[in-house]
Amino acid sequence: MRLIKRKAFVSLFLFFVSFGAFAFSLKNDFVWDDVEVIEKSFYSFKASRIKSIVIPKIKKGKNVAPYYRPIIFISIVLDRSLWGISSFGFHLTNVVVNSVSTVVFYFLVLFVLGEFGVTQRETKAFLSSLLFALHPMHVESVSWVVGRTDLLCGLFFFIAFIFHIFSFRKSWFVILAASSFFLSLLSKEVAIVFPIVALGFDLLSRKYVNRNFILKYFVYTLLVLLYFYLRGRAFDGVPDLISQSSTNSTYEGYQILGHLKILLNSYLFYIYKLVFPFEFNAFIGNAPKDIYFLASSILVIFLLCVISVISIIKKECVTPFGTFWVFVTLGPSCLVAISVFSSAPLAERYLYIPSAGYCLLIGRFIFEVGKGINFQKAAWAFGFLLSFSYLFFTIDRQKVWKDDLILWEDT
Repeated sequence: MRLIKRKAFVSLFLFFVSFGAFAFSLKNDFVWDDVEVIEKSFYSFKASRIKSIVIPKIKKGKNVAPYYRPIIFISIVLDRSLWGISSFGFHLTNVVVNSVSTVVFYFLVLFVLGEFGVTQRETKAFLSSLLFALHPMHVESVSWVVGRTDLLCGLFFFIAFIFHIFSFRKSWFVILAASSFFLSLLSKEVAIVFPIVALGFDLLSRKYVNRNFILKYFVYTLLVLLYFYLRGRAFDGVPDLISQSSTNSTYEGYQILGHLKILLNSYLFYIYKLVFPFEFNAFIGNAPKDIYFLASSILVIFLLCVISVISIIKKECVTPFGTFWVFVTLGPSCLVAISVFSSAPLAERYLYIPSAGYCLLIGRFIFEVGKGINFQKAAWAFGFLLSFSYLFFTIDRQKVWKDDLILWEDT
């Protein structure tokens, strides 16, 4: 496996594997919101409007709006200039962005494992990235053109994290990290947790002793404030999460407990989807509310916390960091489950960025187990078997996104 150590070869391999796995989407039509946003409203995507989209005009009568995503608007403007309203061109952009994200994720894993002093990091980074490239839960983000919000957010999120790591070596990388973080934030709101993920990494890797530590988070905070300022020029800052209010304290108590139950159940729902990505639904109308599901959620979260604490005590930091990544990046999506502004409180596309933490964990875990039993060939065999199972479901699921009729029949 000497080729695994050649980063250029691995990068090209991962790019083409990812591209090939999702190339079946290139034959698909516009579906769902694609029809309204792109096909019917294509005339509104003009380069002359970019400035007003990035810096909205101040409105006196503001409306609650969950979305301020100028990068997505810019990407559609670029696609429109290149392809007109050809669905092939828009799908091609999604597939390419996803493939580039896979390569960037590969380098992110390499650097993270390197910072934590992990051995065989090239091998573990390769398998982690291969699993990320083929993960079936990415189909919705890639095959649905409007789902590129997660793709672009994820791409800039990964790039920002790499530059954040580099900033401990050269201070000027803070500029690139901050710029990438802001682009991620302008792609989708979930990027707002980037400073928290970065802080978790810094604490686990003991980077907080660096003299530039405070400066970085000061810059990140300024960018978050700038984001809310730009968004607030046209819209209310944050939509209400609670559907109704009451002066009855008992009712409010039950309401809070109800939201907490949905929040915990949403976490288990997403964790299950990451581990067993073989059941699909494009429109999930309700979060699980079963009491047994809640008990299982509490148990799983407790066990993951215990495993993370034990790992930290043993000075093995990849497990707690990967777990922390999953939980933090899932946070905004789980909050959506208790909101009133989304018709689909849970969605498979929300797993794009969290799946990076999961793939980091499972890619390392497989080879650590193989190392423990002194049987690396078995680790490779299991890793490839898991990858092929992902590939099968990824290819098969793309057929559902062929057109609206097939999609909604399946849903």
